[in-house]
Amino acid sequence: MSNSLGSSSTSQAQRFFRTPELLDIVTSMLSRRDRIRVLSVSHTLFDSAAPTIWRRLWRTSDLLLLISHSRLVKVSESTELVEFPCPLTKNHLKRLNVYGRFVRELTIGDEEQQRSPYPFHSRNSSIRSDSVLNWEALAGCFSDCPLLPNLVEIALWNPDHHVCLKWLQVLLYPSVRRVSMGSRWPVEAACEFLGLVGRRSVPLEYLSVVVDDSEADHAVAGPVHNTSWQNQSKMGLSLDSLRHIRSLDLGAASLCPGGLVTLSRHPYLQELSVSAERTPRTDNILFGPAPFPSMRKIFLNNVPCGFWLIGFCSLAPLFKNLEAVYIAIQPDWMLKPGFDSRSGDSFLQRLCETSPKITNLVVLFAGKDDNAPVITISQAGEAALRKLQLESLVLDSARLEGGCEFLSSAWPGIVRLRCNRQQASIEHLACFARNLPRLQRLVLDLDWTGSSIPSYDPGSPISPQNPAFTALCMVPLRRVDRFASVSKRLAECVPLLIQIVDKPDWIQTDICIFCGQTYIVHGHGGTTFIGAPKLTATR
Repeated sequence: MSNSLGSSSTSQAQRFFRTPELLDIVTSMLSRRDRIRVLSVSHTLFDSAAPTIWRRLWRTSDLLLLISHSRLVKVSESTELVEFPCPLTKNHLKRLNVYGRFVRELTIGDEEQQRSPYPFHSRNSSIRSDSVLNWEALAGCFSDCPLLPNLVEIALWNPDHHVCLKWLQVLLYPSVRRVSMGSRWPVEAACEFLGLVGRRSVPLEYLSVVVDDSEADHAVAGPVHNTSWQNQSKMGLSLDSLRHIRSLDLGAASLCPGGLVTLSRHPYLQELSVSAERTPRTDNILFGPAPFPSMRKIFLNNVPCGFWLIGFCSLAPLFKNLEAVYIAIQPDWMLKPGFDSRSGDSFLQRLCETSPKITNLVVLFAGKDDNAPVITISQAGEAALRKLQLESLVLDSARLEGGCEFLSSAWPGIVRLRCNRQQASIEHLACFARNLPRLQRLVLDLDWTGSSIPSYDPGSPISPQNPAFTALCMVPLRRVDRFASVSKRLAECVPLLIQIVDKPDWIQTDICIFCGQTYIVHGHGGTTFIGAPKLTATR
C-alpha cells in the first residue's frame, strides 16, 4: 500500500514540476542562488522534481552560475560571460554537484534565439553568451572527472568552433552518446574533436557534424585540390574513433574511398549521410570481409550525375541490407554535355538488384528544383521497382512509362507515394483509392482543368461514400486557372472540400488538399501546417 502511495505522489510531483510557469520561477531562483523552500520539504519531492527541471538545459550558463563565487562579467554593452574564481576548487562545486547529476541533455548556444525559453531570461537586457572568461580555471578543475557525470546529449549551436572545443574538453566523457553541431566546422577542428572522442573512449552512437571543406569549391588542379584530398583523407582516418557509432551525419562533407573503408569496419553503423559532390568514383574500392554488417539507411546528397551512382551501386556489400535510401542529384546534371536520360533508369535498376530489402526509397533527380527537365523511367526500370516491397516512394522530376496505372498497382502495401511530375487527372484517383488501402499520402502532377473533373457519382471510388478515397491526401503542385464552373464541379466531385469564394483577381492560385486530419497550404512563402480538413487557395 505504501509503495503505491509513494509512486503516486512521485508521479504527481513530476507532473507538477512540468508546469512551464513553475519551471520559469524555479530556474530563475536557482540562477540567483535563492533558497527554494518547496524543494526542502522532503527528499522524495526533491528527487522527483529535480530530474524533470534539470534534465534538459537550454543555456549552459544557468548551470555554471551554481558554482560558488562565479559571476557574470559584461564584456560589451550586449554580451555577458561567466567568470569563475581562480583557483577553482572542489569546495566551489558542492551546489553544482547536487544538480549536475540530473542533467542529461545540454545545449550550448550563442545566438539570442538559442537562449533559455523561460520568460524571466528573455527580459535580460544583455545576451548571456554560453562561454567562459577564464577557461583555464574550469578545464583545470575537471581534467580528471566529468562536470556532468550523467550527460547523454550535447547540442553545439555556438558558431565559434574554438569555444565548442573548449566545452567538449570539459563535457565529453564516456556517458555521452549523442553530439550534434549546428554550425560549419573546419576539417581540422572536426578531426580534433574526433581525436578527443578516441582519447576519452567516448562510445558515441549518434553524431551530426557539418564539416566545411569549402576550400575545394574553386579547386580545379594544383595545391588547393591536393589540400582538399588531404582533408578528406584526414577526415576518413579520424572516423576510426567512432567504434560504437550507429548514426553518422557528415552534412556536406565528402569521403575519400579510404573513409568508406574505415566506416565499413564499424560493427554498429546503421545510418550514414554524406555528400557525393567531391567523392571520386568508388567502383574499384576493395572492402574487407563482411563490410557494413549493420547498415540499413544511406543518404547521398549533391550526387554529381547518374553515372556516378551506377558506379556507387556496384558496391554491393554496402547496399545488400539497405532498407532506406535517400539520393539527391545536383539539379544541373541534366544540362551537362553528354547527358544520357537513360542513366537515371540504369542506376535504379542496379540499385534494385543490389538492395532487394529497400522499403523506403527517395530519389530527387533534380534536387528540389521543380522546373528541371523530367527523367523517364522505362518499363525495365518499372519492373525492377516492382520487385521491391515499398512502403514509401518519392521520385521527383521523374515520369514513368506505365503512368498512374503502374503507380496504383505496383505496391499494394504502400503508405506514402510521391511522383510530382507524373501527370494525372482526378479520374485516375479511382485506381489509387481502389488498389491501395494503406495509402495515406499521394503527390502527383494533377490536372485541375474543368474538363478533367468527372461528374458526381455516389458509387464512384472517388466519392466521399468510399472510405478508401477519404483516406487519400492529395497535394497538387501545379498552379491552375480556376473559374466558377471549376469550383462548382470540384465541390460536387469531392464534397469534403470547401468551395473557394470566387474573386475576379484570383485567376491563378496554388491549391492543396488534405483529406485527413490536417491540410497544407503551399504558398509562395513556404509551407504552413493548419489543423482542419478543407480546401484552401493562396494567391
